[in-house]
Amino acid sequence: MKKNYILQNDYSLFLTFLKAKFPVFHNSKIFLRDLQYGVMKYLEKKGEKVSLPEAEVITEKLTNHFEEQGILIKINEAGWKLNYPEFVTTKIGDPL
Repeated sequence: MKKNYILQNDYSLFLTFLKAKFPVFHNSKIFLRDLQYGVMKYLEKKGEKVSLPEAEVITEKLTNHFEEQGILIKINEAGWKLNYPEFVTTKIGDPL
């Protein structure tokens, strides 16, 4: 499926897109519904219109892929922990 390939191939761009829309950072919890709407909006920006039911199928495949890659760690049926060190946040005053 082309739409799923777009997300898996450009996963860092997709995660950056999500970060701009939702409070996403390393070790944060990501909810299923946020991912589904993120998938819909990201694909729309890429010129691919998707319905919510289609986004649900794509999101399931994407989360399975992200789990295999270690990017998402399943917490429960509706959420994951993001394991993406590129999104680590620091406190003001902490040395980089």
